[in-house]
Amino acid sequence: MKPSHYNFFFPYEADETKVIAYNAYSNALALMDKSKHEMVERFASAGVVIKDEEFVTQLKAGNFLIEDDCNELDRLRLRMLTGRFNTDALALTITPTADCNFRCLYCYEKDVIKPTYMNKETEDAIVKMVENYMRNLSSLHITWYGGEVLMHMDTVERLSGAFIALCNENNVNYTASMVTNGYLLTREIIEKIHTLKISSMQITIDGDKETHDHRRPHADGTGTFDIIINNLTEHKDILPLVSLRINIDKNNTTAGQEIMNFLTDKGLTEKIKPYLGYTQADNDTYDKNSCFDSCGFSGEDFQFYSQHADENNYMEINEIDLMRIGERISRYNPKTLTLTIAPTMDCNMACPYCFEKNCENYMNEETQDRLYEFAVSYLKEHNCKNLNIIWYGGEPLMASDVIFNLAPRLIVYCEKNNIFYSSFIVTNGYLLNKELAKRLLDECKIDRAQITVDGIPEQHNKRRILKNGEESYETIINNISECKDIINIHIRVNVDKSNLHSLNDFWEQLKEYNWITNPMAMPAPVTYHHEQSSFAKEICITPDELSNLHKYRLEQLYDLGAEIPTNTLLPTRRNVFCSAVNLGTYVVDPDGNLYTCWDCVGIEEKRIGNIFSDSSEPEYLKWLLHDVPIECEQCNLMPICMGGCPQMFFKENKVVCDNIKYTLKNNLNLLYKIYCDKKQLNTDKNDG
Repeated sequence: MKPSHYNFFFPYEADETKVIAYNAYSNALALMDKSKHEMVERFASAGVVIKDEEFVTQLKAGNFLIEDDCNELDRLRLRMLTGRFNTDALALTITPTADCNFRCLYCYEKDVIKPTYMNKETEDAIVKMVENYMRNLSSLHITWYGGEVLMHMDTVERLSGAFIALCNENNVNYTASMVTNGYLLTREIIEKIHTLKISSMQITIDGDKETHDHRRPHADGTGTFDIIINNLTEHKDILPLVSLRINIDKNNTTAGQEIMNFLTDKGLTEKIKPYLGYTQADNDTYDKNSCFDSCGFSGEDFQFYSQHADENNYMEINEIDLMRIGERISRYNPKTLTLTIAPTMDCNMACPYCFEKNCENYMNEETQDRLYEFAVSYLKEHNCKNLNIIWYGGEPLMASDVIFNLAPRLIVYCEKNNIFYSSFIVTNGYLLNKELAKRLLDECKIDRAQITVDGIPEQHNKRRILKNGEESYETIINNISECKDIINIHIRVNVDKSNLHSLNDFWEQLKEYNWITNPMAMPAPVTYHHEQSSFAKEICITPDELSNLHKYRLEQLYDLGAEIPTNTLLPTRRNVFCSAVNLGTYVVDPDGNLYTCWDCVGIEEKRIGNIFSDSSEPEYLKWLLHDVPIECEQCNLMPICMGGCPQMFFKENKVVCDNIKYTLKNNLNLLYKIYCDKKQLNTDKNDG
């Protein structure tokens, strides 16, 4: 047994007797007594055996302690390579019917519930598709979903039989699970489920009878609680493993406690494992004010587990497992196409630190048409499910006609082909008035914007210089004020040594505007990219200055009442540092040239291809084959950094560490403070 290389231990600022423990590989985070931390330190430095066996079990569960023969670097590389190249597993979620016998208040499928059922032609097509995949598969997993899947068990039976037969013939491992409301879960159905190799299911109960029946009524208006409970209790001897989801919001915060008490009384805790989910106001289906944000839900989730977890399974070391974040989309998964489009490289500003060439070219109609064809061809070829568009520049709003031509056409295609479309824009904000913002939202689905304001007027007007010599601060601030309730706006504050010391005055100015959450302003370091910029490398801020700046700003926002998402503070495990090394991620300039990274746009030698040609440049292979630098292999931040920015590595010919290296300690301290404050608030509410 040995300590993990990816362990971090930080003093917990809110309690000097505690230490924050974090493991970057497992993303486990815990709060432990200093005395226990000292045990870990003595073991790591001098091999002093930890005699507390329960504590050792906890440390292993969080990956803080690993076996002697465990090569963490190999394990990390395997995870990364598996994410890149894995084609031997197929997972299908199949919806046999869009019909449902419930009418849940918060259901996001309300608008699509209809009595349509999968026909034999569709079943045969699915079997044929799976058959075509078989020669490359080692495993097939099916999730049966709905509507309410048990309303069309005939399809489940026929397809399951076909899948099982194919897997047996091809020596492929077969597994299946089911999401059902449990209302039709008779003994006969459960026995059938076992024969179809469905080994687990998810069922939802939202609290006691009164609460559940109000939130999850039958289509005929009657209650559903009694029948679901009867199905679970009467047939518990043959139930598969059941994950019992308890959807909570601000209206039923006691639901978890109520369900746990019930399961314990009925002796159902062995096969039925409850967990909390949270309702979301998707498609205007539910009152947004009733829903928890991610941070508020995390507090409820943690409280539930801390009160009810089996101490053999859930221990102190796993506390923040509740806030785990799934890994990013695999690097070589072509199901998402992301296009960063620069309709022009022209700009109405002449910022001194700008790394882009001053070009006045605009995307012509021929290039627009070819770009549309390029996007549609990629979406078809790879059967993509997502299209993400980022409008960039230059200043993209100087070519708004290009946006209003291309975006609606792409949206129509996506709607016809059931592809999720999302879009945002990076703009200096000078041209973004109220009328334009409405058009961008309504016609182009651009619902987010990043706008740069470099501090107080005196600083901003020196740095964000209009080419005609006029000041830009007042116009941009007025535009943000007009547009912030139409689209979500994030204010980027570019920081270097020349404006660092005036930022506190700017934060105070934003308080006077009451700009806390939308728009939310955060600092970002000015980076020296290349010699084409007139910006002096020497005035970039240091990592320590950046860390202190972030700490101050985040704490200030929290004190002002801003909801800071958990994933802003708790690092996400990564397969890659950024999508610039992914398939399906392109930056397109006005001439149709393709690049991997925003910072490369307009630089001829960084070009990876062109939308008018099928050929790829050698530069593209350099990006696609870029691996984590060898010098990163011994770094305990590797699982959440994966080698830092590839563009900076290529430019500097060395690793440039991610900012998380300098902000992690402060972020984790603030995360625990938020959690403790939420917990205390809930305690006060319950006591009141």
